[in-house]
Amino acid sequence: MNMQNKTVFHRKFGKGIIVDLNQNKLSVQFDAGKKIFVYPDAFRQFLVLMEKDGKSYVDGMLKELDRKEEISNRIARKMERHNQLIDKLKLHPSSQIVIRFVENDKATFLEDKIINTGLIQTGKTKGSPVRPSRLHQNSACILTERNEEEDESSRTIFGIAMVEEDFLGTDCKDGKVTLHSQYVLLLPDHLQKLKFWNYYTDERYPEKLVWKSGEFRYCSNLISAQILKDIMSLPLENDAAALAEEFYHYFCEINQIEESTLPLPLGKLLEEGIK
Repeated sequence: MNMQNKTVFHRKFGKGIIVDLNQNKLSVQFDAGKKIFVYPDAFRQFLVLMEKDGKSYVDGMLKELDRKEEISNRIARKMERHNQLIDKLKLHPSSQIVIRFVENDKATFLEDKIINTGLIQTGKTKGSPVRPSRLHQNSACILTERNEEEDESSRTIFGIAMVEEDFLGTDCKDGKVTLHSQYVLLLPDHLQKLKFWNYYTDERYPEKLVWKSGEFRYCSNLISAQILKDIMSLPLENDAAALAEEFYHYFCEINQIEESTLPLPLGKLLEEGIK
């Protein structure tokens, strides 16, 4: 809107006419002389536009500025909490989990976005939920599946998600992992899925490619970063592509991973291919 020649009112100087607007500097001519104000902030407490359409326009601008400032402050507060927690925690190099979706039902998960860690199979606490003690707010859940008729090497990744911002695995007595409100990335069915064993090798049994028991396994922070980076290269829709890129940068920052030196994946399948 052209603000030139608009009439304003000032509590001390009375009525005035806007004579110039240069970026954020507003010049107003009063009987007492020309005065300079910061635009549009001056309309919060010093100036009032006399024309209704001009007032509505400026009020809209101020509301939008307030909205953007609130978003910026919210992000800053969030990152401050992240940094405070990271300072307190010694990040475990393998604080990510891979879910195999045997005890979890995929359809139920897609509806409620909650992951169950499974039940303890032996010992005095048999039947109790497994507590994912390594998980903190830096942790992601790699979501995998395979056709029952195929072998373990066919396991694919259908999504990845950060845990809820204030999630602590040591407090997770019920074995239910709640997910982040924003960083949940599910891959469309029509895309060719990433093979999980291209990224992962079982360090306990490096010569084998099996997953005999347990609903989840821990994996390294680098593996999650590698998966997110490869997801960015998939032909995703615009919104999903933007989320994947933001997710990747966020994950690397919170896990203190240098993006430029992230190694290439070298899971069991790729290792066998090299041999």
